[in-house]
Amino acid sequence: SPVYSAWIVVVGCLLADVNRRNPALKTAAWAIALTLGAWSVTRGLALAHEQYRDGAGFAHRMWRESPTLAAVREMVPPDKWVYTNAPGAMYLLTGRASIVTIPSKFSASSMRENPKYPGQFSRMRDDLQSGRAVLVYLRRYARSRAYYPKEPELRQGLDLHVVARRSDGAVYDYVPPPTTAAAQPATTQP
Repeated sequence: SPVYSAWIVVVGCLLADVNRRNPALKTAAWAIALTLGAWSVTRGLALAHEQYRDGAGFAHRMWRESPTLAAVREMVPPDKWVYTNAPGAMYLLTGRASIVTIPSKFSASSMRENPKYPGQFSRMRDDLQSGRAVLVYLRRYARSRAYYPKEPELRQGLDLHVVARRSDGAVYDYVPPPTTAAAQPATTQP
């Protein structure tokens, strides 16, 4: 990271300054620097081993072995659009071409409300109700993306039906609400 590199330069400058000024501090400064260096190397090796073993990012085992993504691959026909809160993972790990991000309630960068949200939400509802699309919600991804609507809000606002519920998410489609029974015929008085 850029900050780490900057700190390395600062520590190097401080060590050079200590070397010139006070020989007594020289040993202590170098001992601290070498300890921090050894700690960084040890941590780096552990991280490299973990990423070699499990992968990193969307190549991590938890994404590759996602039960919800497996359900999408098995159960959702390829001609259906997929609305999801994790479009990158969906695209990379399922190979689907028709992926649409669920609308965000507000901007992730500015934290301002999304003025297009009601229209985008309505379009998503239309696509789900017409049978063109399904909604895939990945809970792991949602934890760090508060700008998307929460799962209960989507279920309620879109009248969603669970196609597959897995440990890390769910696949939903639309089922129309039950219709009310036909009005009872009026009784006539004798």
